[in-house]
Amino acid sequence: MSEVVLIAGSETLLGRKIVEKELARGNRVAAPVNSSKESGSGESSRENLLVVPWNRSSLFSAKTVIQETVRLWGIPDRAYIIDNSNRETAPFTDLSLADLDDTVDREIKGFLYLTNQLINTLKKKNSSSLFFIRPHHSKSESGMDRGMGEFFRELADGIMRERLERLQTAGFISSTANAESCAESILEYASDLPEKARGEWLKISEKRNLFLPLPLEKRN
Repeated sequence: MSEVVLIAGSETLLGRKIVEKELARGNRVAAPVNSSKESGSGESSRENLLVVPWNRSSLFSAKTVIQETVRLWGIPDRAYIIDNSNRETAPFTDLSLADLDDTVDREIKGFLYLTNQLINTLKKKNSSSLFFIRPHHSKSESGMDRGMGEFFRELADGIMRERLERLQTAGFISSTANAESCAESILEYASDLPEKARGEWLKISEKRNLFLPLPLEKRN
């Protein structure tokens, strides 16, 4: 049976792979894409794919993304929020105030607004899943990149610890640059999340044994 899936971060390589694989399964996919527009009606670029403009600095835009998805297809069965890896920003001391303001809009406001609206919507369904994903990061990350990545992980960790009623959560941390195999591992778990993995971080490595469950990441 077809499911409704929302994927925030579809502009990343890993995000595109997850979109492709969810569509290949016959599911309907909503993909918010970064836009300077405050709002806009969804535009399907192909069957079962809904592309929705998403102004990350706007709470109204975050609401519109969720409302458009629900209006057309109903509350999502599953949602992925992907950290924007490998941002490749300049060293922190070289960033202008405008650069800093833009980063706060994209990496903090956008994440907070959409996650808040998404959780409040998913909780209305008897059973749904929310996954946070940190893709492989290059070793040349700047101080700003590392800081935004840690913000993503810490906030996601706090949300998962809340054990939200009727909402299954899990996080994935990848140490492999192979987006294809990483997406396959994530979808394998997303379709049938094991009890012990709920609310936990799972590690995806380059050399993964397909016959063994993903290892859990130790928390501090």
